[in-house]
Amino acid sequence: MSAFERSRAHVENEVMVRLLEHVDENPQISQRALSTQVGIAFGLVNTYLKRSVEKGWVRVKNISPKRYAYFVTPQGMIEKTRMVKDYMSYSLSLFREARTQADVLFIKAQQQGYKNIAILGSGDLAEIIQLVAQAYDFDIHLVSTDSELKTYDAIFIADMTDPQTLYDRAVKALATDRVFALEALHIKR
Repeated sequence: MSAFERSRAHVENEVMVRLLEHVDENPQISQRALSTQVGIAFGLVNTYLKRSVEKGWVRVKNISPKRYAYFVTPQGMIEKTRMVKDYMSYSLSLFREARTQADVLFIKAQQQGYKNIAILGSGDLAEIIQLVAQAYDFDIHLVSTDSELKTYDAIFIADMTDPQTLYDRAVKALATDRVFALEALHIKR
């Protein structure tokens, strides 16, 4: 399984690590505060906490009628350490895979004489593509609006959550041979 295909599990692990860190730092933190700190919906916090309790990673203590304290267990600390290790491994795999595929596409864009390149998308993949682009003689721009797309020689798709939608938007602005996407994104052309 490639690093791209593992991205959903990676996101869940990242959320769980942040949740365990915040619970460990402040056992009396409310679920609403956890929701804000971790950056997920309030209902998801409850789901993640229940899952953590069922797995033995977190222990709950009732401290008043409507207040709870959460304690990360030794097993929870071990699991958090494992998830951090997996995250690091995933990040390196993602970087290597994306770098290799982006290199191939930048060489192709260079051979076609493109200079003014748009990167459509955001997040880790956009950052990796920008980093790889520094090895080439391109004028690189991060773009977010469709109206800007027609002004570029080529567009690189850089989004792992909904790459097909971005690709479809890009081909409305430029010909398909001028829109580049990593193989791992599984774009239907």
